[in-house]
Amino acid sequence: MHTGTLAIVCFFLLFIATPASAQEPAPPAVEPPATGWLPWLQQLEAQGAVIGEIRINPQNIFDLSDPEEDYLLYQAANVIHIVTQRGQIERTLLFKSGERLSVRVLEETERLLRSTLQVYSARIRPVAYHDGVVDLEVVTRDRWTLDPSVSFSRTGGTNTDRIAIKESNLFGTGTTVGYSHSSNVDRTSDTFNISHPHALGPFIAASYSYADTSDGQSWAAGIGRPFYALDTRETWAIGADSTTRNEAVYVSGVNTGVYRHDQNNANASYGWSAGLIDGWTWRHTAGYSYEDNSYARILGESPAGELPADLILSGPYYRVQVLQDRFRTLSNLDSIGKPEDINVGLDFTAQIGRSLYALGSTRQQWIYTVSVAKGSDVGERGLLRSGAGFSGRYADSSEQQVASAEVRYFHRQPRNFTFYGAFTGKAVRNPDVPNPLTLGGDNDLRGYPLRYQSGNKSVLVNFEERVYTDWNPFRLIRIGGAVFYDGGRAWGGSNPNTANSGWLNDVGFGLRFLTDRSAVGNVLHVDVAFPLNREPGIDAVQLLIYTKVNL
Repeated sequence: MHTGTLAIVCFFLLFIATPASAQEPAPPAVEPPATGWLPWLQQLEAQGAVIGEIRINPQNIFDLSDPEEDYLLYQAANVIHIVTQRGQIERTLLFKSGERLSVRVLEETERLLRSTLQVYSARIRPVAYHDGVVDLEVVTRDRWTLDPSVSFSRTGGTNTDRIAIKESNLFGTGTTVGYSHSSNVDRTSDTFNISHPHALGPFIAASYSYADTSDGQSWAAGIGRPFYALDTRETWAIGADSTTRNEAVYVSGVNTGVYRHDQNNANASYGWSAGLIDGWTWRHTAGYSYEDNSYARILGESPAGELPADLILSGPYYRVQVLQDRFRTLSNLDSIGKPEDINVGLDFTAQIGRSLYALGSTRQQWIYTVSVAKGSDVGERGLLRSGAGFSGRYADSSEQQVASAEVRYFHRQPRNFTFYGAFTGKAVRNPDVPNPLTLGGDNDLRGYPLRYQSGNKSVLVNFEERVYTDWNPFRLIRIGGAVFYDGGRAWGGSNPNTANSGWLNDVGFGLRFLTDRSAVGNVLHVDVAFPLNREPGIDAVQLLIYTKVNL
């Protein structure tokens, strides 16, 4: 094992060692009030109730008291799996004994617990009330976190394979550790990673990864305390990464050559906030960023034309985020039958920085990034989510400028059907690398080869009629499906597309499979797509097998 990797592993084992509280007997189950616990909690909050005892009750993957889950397979899984330690659940709570009860904080804590890799479901309920004090029970159910996998995917006429083993809750401590061997059209990689969300205390996360690839290597390490909740008052982070790889230049889906790219980054930051006030949070962050990009030709392999110029950017920055608290828990949007916590409120972020010669920069310029996202209801059944971003650098004249916009619309229909539509537009001005935007089977233009069109402008639309079935074989896999249309185009840039340079269209259908109790949580897509603008050499039928984090 790489020496640096071994050191990081020892670091994690030192700081995540905690008593094996998973061996403690579980507290007795207590039923919520017969009248319903949520209205009761709201009444207690209005009366100024204080939190008393907090009982932590982590449960195994399957509920063997349920006749539908009391089978040998589920019993074996529960025996193999080590239940999350109570200390890990306790570190994730946003409330303490002695604090005033807040229903909003309890709901946010449930969302936070569900967002972890090891927790499948979470519920916080009252178990007793006396003299203005309410006792709470935190009940969680684990996911299956051991993931030995062999995977294969095909998109855009190219294959990707991967062999991996990953544990997302090592010994019940919340530690994620994994190794994978993968191969795709660009490179073969062996990757090791380890991370923990509470490595040095509550919400002080640490991570490390190292990859040895056929064309170079990469590593990344970081430690910090994020804005983990809406009312978080302070954050800090330190991180660095380094990558050496070959970059390919594609024209009309054909690799025209590769060049060498070395990239090194470092970042340190501190942030502060006044917390959540009247449903809004303002977050401020100041930091220092260093980025070093260098490029070189590879004899006999590099494409014609100029390579990007070497670039070092070093200097301070300031970032502000404005976040509106309008979180909801919905289902059957980007997943199947699972709670999905989304924010339909405003999320605005702006960052401005300055690279300075005095700090080693090769160019002295302003560096800026702006992004905004918002959700809104459309009638009783529609949900619209939109976002836009703009980033770039400016000195005497503008250098690389990147603009993007995305709109996603969900219209929920009877009988578990949903219409989905999406628009994505991107544009790059004065790009650092030739033809940075690509469209093809690898990014939702499913009827065409990998990176089939490229340029400095792109537009893509997707329409799907989705079905989210109630079929859940063995309570392990949820199944859905879709029929779809894709249309798009990439154009402009220094290397014009030589074939099929206009608008491209395809139609198709597919199945969706979600591993319901697994920490991986990705959706397996099996799609068959038919290109409607087909040039010689393009298959009339494209088969795509791949995983995504959403439907």
